[in-house]
Amino acid sequence: MTRNRSGISSTPVPRGSSVPSNVSHTSYLSQCTKTDRSALKNSHIQYLYDLTFLYSSPGSETFRAPSLDEQLSCRNLAKAGYKFRIHVRRFALADLPSDDEALKGWCEQRWSEKDDWLDKEMKVDEKGEY
Repeated sequence: MTRNRSGISSTPVPRGSSVPSNVSHTSYLSQCTKTDRSALKNSHIQYLYDLTFLYSSPGSETFRAPSLDEQLSCRNLAKAGYKFRIHVRRFALADLPSDDEALKGWCEQRWSEKDDWLDKEMKVDEKGEY
């Protein structure tokens, strides 16, 4: 069991990514993945893109994203010592589970995979193999 804002939960808390509330992350997807996919057939949206960002920053806080102030005031973040990696995955909406509980589990599995990717990339960065 893990703790969240509302108390005790059986949902694992990701180590390196933020989890939206259950309502927000499943409500839209469940509407897109119900067995009646007539709305999807007429829509240009057919895929869910999953992006994971990892920032490497100069200084003592190795994995810190640049602040908005740094982003706006620095002409070249790379010259200032920032690096970033983006991991992109694409999932067909038609392949996502249509059951709300199964969809919730699917999302939790993706967050676990994000954590695994972040862990692996942080180890690579610490070895200087970036």
